[in-house]
Amino acid sequence: MNKAGMVLGAVLAAPLLGALPAEAQITYQTLQDPGTTTTGVTGIRGDNITGSYSSMGGLLYRIDTGQFQPYPVATANGANFPGAQSSQPYSPTFGSPNGILRAVGTFTPTGGSADSSYIWDNAAAPGQQATILNVPGAFNTIAHSQFGNQVVGNFNTTSNTGTIFNYNIANGSFTTSACRVRRARRPTASGRTGSPAALAWAGATPSSTTRRPAPSRSTTRPARA
Repeated sequence: MNKAGMVLGAVLAAPLLGALPAEAQITYQTLQDPGTTTTGVTGIRGDNITGSYSSMGGLLYRIDTGQFQPYPVATANGANFPGAQSSQPYSPTFGSPNGILRAVGTFTPTGGSADSSYIWDNAAAPGQQATILNVPGAFNTIAHSQFGNQVVGNFNTTSNTGTIFNYNIANGSFTTSACRVRRARRPTASGRTGSPAALAWAGATPSSTTRRPAPSRSTTRPARA
């Protein structure tokens, strides 16, 4: 086929194949809180991006203004949470700091070594904006997500780590779930379909571990006809 035939074939085939989708154009923007060496972000919604600088003080970046500000509230030591030596907000809602913006976060009290959590509601009356969260019996409480009246996080006790909690804002109650994640093993050459731990997590018992049946083998060759 000559070049003219190839071009014509391509033109005729184009309507059948349809237009190829254009590649998505992604624009990256570097965020750096002025005067700090490290800036991290933890959540975004609407014009609000939460984060912290140098793992010490909470920040809010407003996309509409392009400005950082201490969040939830500026403090003299730079922790940006009252009575804390460090803090970090997460999971902002829509709204502005002067309106209905709400976020959750963690903080380490001054002189302490364990984390507590908070809900900060900018729409609440002054002095009533912070709700402190500590799961009963836990030495670490880390809230990291929220939606509607629900706050989700994890906590540590002396016997368990990484246990899930849900906090209901409407009634002020905690629900916890001791859910451990175990990695299942791939089938091995011996035919084992899973480790006892993986099977126990799936609801089976170690005794129910199964092996693939061995292929049947003939001990004698069939006689020739």
